[in-house]
Amino acid sequence: MRNYLCVSVTIKRLNVGVVSEDGNILKYQYTYYDDIPEEKILVKTIAKMAKEVSEGLDPLMATVAVPEGVDPVHGTWYTHQFGVDIPLRSDLQKLLGIPTFVDNDANIAAVGEKYFGSMKFTENFFYLSISYEISGAMYMNNNLFRGTHNGASELGHITIEEDGNVCTCGSRGCLNTVASSNAISQYYGELTTNPNPPIYRDIANLARQGDLSATEAFKRAGEALGKTLSLILNTMNVTCFVIGGTVGQELDLLHPYMIKSINKYAFKVANYDCKIIKNELGYDAILIGCAAYSACVLQNPNEYDTLAKKNL
Repeated sequence: MRNYLCVSVTIKRLNVGVVSEDGNILKYQYTYYDDIPEEKILVKTIAKMAKEVSEGLDPLMATVAVPEGVDPVHGTWYTHQFGVDIPLRSDLQKLLGIPTFVDNDANIAAVGEKYFGSMKFTENFFYLSISYEISGAMYMNNNLFRGTHNGASELGHITIEEDGNVCTCGSRGCLNTVASSNAISQYYGELTTNPNPPIYRDIANLARQGDLSATEAFKRAGEALGKTLSLILNTMNVTCFVIGGTVGQELDLLHPYMIKSINKYAFKVANYDCKIIKNELGYDAILIGCAAYSACVLQNPNEYDTLAKKNL
């Protein structure tokens, strides 16, 4: 059985594991940091953790999931934090010694849901990842839609509040500032005048216990998410939404308010059968998605022909 090295770089955590071709996580490590470390340190850390988790499992290739902009053909990564193109694939490939791919984390999670999860038999769907930041990915006619410059589906940077808080991109009032994990925590702190509010997961538990401020924080997020998804419904007529990410696992608290907004803003005639479901792969969506991504490169050379030629 083929095994793949799978790496997920998030804003606060680095996850490295080996996943089999049938989607089972065989070995796994993670480490936390305050901010994504500079590229040289990040690459060395990934290589060190990869060596430890790969022992005896011989992964065939590696896929790395990162937030924000990626050129998947050349394996370069652009982040607002560093402000430059980072040749992540070439630097990592030298240290790992195996073919290495780099792509946006939401794209990879969507590939995982298509390959291993609930979307195996669905041609058109939108994957929305809600965590520390919010990002999306869209399948159209069984193909991942990337856009002209690989920047499609960045819903986190759609303006929701004209005079809202400043986003990491520099704009004000982006969806990230209203519905991300940090935004939910911050808003709960404002409602309760708590300068050190709990994290989103604790706020979710409070909401389920009837805490009105916690419920209001998820209501605000859910309504903003639903309004944003109505834009997808009205422009692309993709009526199936898969919700992932850490906050996405609390979908039961968001769903009623998302539906409320969609009913208010979406064109009903074309979107009468809209459905919103939680991702089947749960918290491991990106890590397992990396294995699906690697498998797709091997098994679908027509779909990933350019990527394979650049890497192998």
